[in-house]
Amino acid sequence: MAAEHEAEHYYSEHEKELAHIKITPQQEEQEIVDIFKSYGLSKKEIDPILKKLKNNPEKWVEFMMQNEHNLDKPDKARARKSGLTIALSYLVAGLIPLFPYILIKSSNIALIVSAIVTLLALAVFGYKKAKLIHGNPWQGAWRTLLIGGLAATVAYIIAKIISA
Repeated sequence: MAAEHEAEHYYSEHEKELAHIKITPQQEEQEIVDIFKSYGLSKKEIDPILKKLKNNPEKWVEFMMQNEHNLDKPDKARARKSGLTIALSYLVAGLIPLFPYILIKSSNIALIVSAIVTLLALAVFGYKKAKLIHGNPWQGAWRTLLIGGLAATVAYIIAKIISA
């Protein structure tokens, strides 16, 4: 849904930008000049670029989408890929806390093992994620462990209240 919303937002802004180019071309040209001036280009250097963009409205709109709105054209397959990735992630991640219940007959012992295994998985995930984005891996492990642990504790308490 998020990917579809992003695509809808992109195409909505695309149509608005296309209308602006038709209705107020001088204002849009000035926006291009301002963008390039912010990179240190002179009016003389900007004029040929401006002329090229004016001769190709679709490229002009594409330029404005990227440089004025910070929006890239969405990948058409993104929604499907994103949905599949999320579904598989939930399936795999959901098996981690459930696996002890499959292997252990006593539900009380399975609960304890499930909590330990889940907390370890959260710590490993936080560590790896932080390392991947060049953050502090130990801080990432603790943060993910704390947030995930609190979320699991709240979910457990709510389930206990509802079942009581």
